[in-house]
Amino acid sequence: GQLAGRLARIELDEAFATAMRKYGRDPSSIPFAESRDLWVAEDSDRAWSECKEYFSYTQAEYGKWFAAAGDLPGDRNGTIAPFSALGGAAGSRSGGSGPTDLRSSGAVWAGNPDEIIAMYRRRMKEVPITHSIMRLPSSVDSETIKGFMTLFAKSVMPALVGKG
Repeated sequence: GQLAGRLARIELDEAFATAMRKYGRDPSSIPFAESRDLWVAEDSDRAWSECKEYFSYTQAEYGKWFAAAGDLPGDRNGTIAPFSALGGAAGSRSGGSGPTDLRSSGAVWAGNPDEIIAMYRRRMKEVPITHSIMRLPSSVDSETIKGFMTLFAKSVMPALVGKG
């Protein structure tokens, strides 16, 4: 399930790069924005604790919508990550055991700064990320959001500037 979803994403990224080259464009010359459920805190377990309820809910809802649309093979058989990780929430078809799978599958990036940096670096080896759209939990209070943004700006961003 999770591997199939990841492979589908890699195939999509490769199809984009192939199409760009076909029309004489360098794939790395086009801004590549990736939208991601992401949360960073000084402690990995704290990060997950602060975001898991919100991200589990939103991922489950997207999974239901995609399954209802059924317009991609992975939508119909529960293999599109991250939704396959949700098991019962997104449909028992996937065999996922619940919200913890969202984190271990990489569907949600939650961790300490070093873990988040490592996740970005792994992903940047697959695709040329130039912009990151971070989906943050709306259920978290504004002081916690400010703490997240400060930590991300001071600890994560400097490690990624100029990296690829």
